[in-house]
Amino acid sequence: MSFNGKHLSLEYRKIIEENINKGLRKFETAKELNKSQSIIGKEIKNNRKRRYSQAEDVPRKCKYYTEKIRIFS
Repeated sequence: MSFNGKHLSLEYRKIIEENINKGLRKFETAKELNKSQSIIGKEIKNNRKRRYSQAEDVPRKCKYYTEKIRIFS
């Protein structure tokens, strides 16, 4: 299987996934694969999975949101 340079191979994608699980940073993975850091970042961004629930009753607030109660007179 041959690519024209626009796609990362499955082996590269597996290495990226392993390095994410190890906690390595993007530039370390880019250096290992001899690719640009932006290519690694785009690959991660385009192929990540959603980590939140799609349920209707889940509040759409981040963990740092503090609810302020306003009392109207």
